[in-house]
Amino acid sequence: RTISPTADWREQGSRLERLQSKRATNSAGIRMAFVGSFRACYRPFVPAQVSEVSDVAALNVLKRTRRVHVQVPGNGGDPAVGISYAEFGQTHSGAPTIVLIHGFDSSLVEYRRLAPLLDDFRVLLIDLHGWGFTEKPRGIDYGPESKRLYAISTIQKLLGEGKKVYIGGASLGGGAALDLAHARPDLFKGIILIDAQAYLEGSPGSTLIWPLDVLGIQILKAKFLRRFANVQSYYDSE
Repeated sequence: RTISPTADWREQGSRLERLQSKRATNSAGIRMAFVGSFRACYRPFVPAQVSEVSDVAALNVLKRTRRVHVQVPGNGGDPAVGISYAEFGQTHSGAPTIVLIHGFDSSLVEYRRLAPLLDDFRVLLIDLHGWGFTEKPRGIDYGPESKRLYAISTIQKLLGEGKKVYIGGASLGGGAALDLAHARPDLFKGIILIDAQAYLEGSPGSTLIWPLDVLGIQILKAKFLRRFANVQSYYDSE
């Protein structure tokens, strides 16, 4: 039987189209299965980039991360904002409670290794307003006063009115912990400071002018600089 070259090319092209269609269908099925599995583990506000994270401790925190919607009375009419948090340790109401606040340009995942070790306490990790996995609506205030008010309201909503707790923070989170304790000493039993950074209001260096503030943030975003700083600060060659 004689087959013309044109007919042979058409048959080969048809086979190729069927193969590509099958591969596309399989890929779509794999993607849908992955998305379904991902969403079963994490809340909808957790970004899909988390799938690239291999740190088991970080993933454990993210699986526990929730949001509570908090509205601050009299704060310029700002709407209720979803503040992200995660809980570890004891769950009964009588357990001593520690609230931990992350550092600058970070999130509650910062305490992924410490929080599971504090199993004698009820541990509450919260993201500061505007950072971490919190909602970030446009047109509202994200300044220090607003961060303070949202943090206090979050703690009270999650733990209840009148409960005194320990407040702690690392780096700038230590400064935030000091600020909260100063503003509302009635809410806190004590302060835990971890490499805390803070400035007295009005002191030199307490504020940065443009463009130094923008430049500073861009520098802090550099992964190689963060890794270098972490190695210099914490790496033990022995």
